[in-house]
Amino acid sequence: IDEGFDTMWKFHRVLAISENLREWENITLGEGNTPLSNLDLDNAGILMKLEYSSLSQSYVDRCSAALITKLKESKINKISLVEASTMGLSIAKYANQAEITCELRLSDSTLAVWLEEFRKEDVNIVDSPSESHENFLDGHFLLTDYHPYWIEGAKTYAYELWTQLENHQPDIVVFPIEANLLSIGAYYGFLNL
Repeated sequence: IDEGFDTMWKFHRVLAISENLREWENITLGEGNTPLSNLDLDNAGILMKLEYSSLSQSYVDRCSAALITKLKESKINKISLVEASTMGLSIAKYANQAEITCELRLSDSTLAVWLEEFRKEDVNIVDSPSESHENFLDGHFLLTDYHPYWIEGAKTYAYELWTQLENHQPDIVVFPIEANLLSIGAYYGFLNL
């Protein structure tokens, strides 16, 4: 643990990123290091990890930071998103910070409210390609759900819990149903510990 950092990057030595390149130092937006709080006075043994205190009010910032760091290390300079979502918006924020061109491919289900949020992050909004899938991928890195580096970022949730509990794992961890990626990352993080 690198105690010189107050973010998830205190665990950079155990993440699958290049120690020498340290790209994350220019990409970080302060993700991680979310507080641990008691549920209430009557349930002092039940703790909550307050991921809503993150920039996007979600754990996805951990995932986006790790993913974009790895893409920057790999010299990928253009990415395409195929879904307007909280995850996609978080990726766009970190891509913007890393100076990686990001585009959102519109679909019939893309809501107008999302478009404005993506434009704020300098995302290029384009119609879905009519050409073949191979031509669409030419020169683009297409981001998919459950990318290994998303999971790598989610592992920091477990590492943080472990340090906040004075180097002990919790007996039980409960996740909201929509946090399936976080639960997978936490599983692997605790397994590594």
